[in-house]
Amino acid sequence: MQGNTIDRMSKAKWDGAKLVITTTTNIQGNPIETTQTWSLDASGSLVIESTSNFGGTPTTTKMVYKKG
Repeated sequence: MQGNTIDRMSKAKWDGAKLVITTTTNIQGNPIETTQTWSLDASGSLVIESTSNFGGTPTTTKMVYKKG
């Protein structure tokens, strides 16, 4: 970021059939945590839900990758 190295620490664990990846970052003294949940839906599509607290307000996005 702006020529600086940013260290990120990720931990992964299984929650049933879902893979949950939690990543923590510290940018200029501001801690940021992002959680991604990876799963397959009934049609076999990959679903990735991501929640981040960047800026203090939690934001959630959902991406669906359809089997082609």
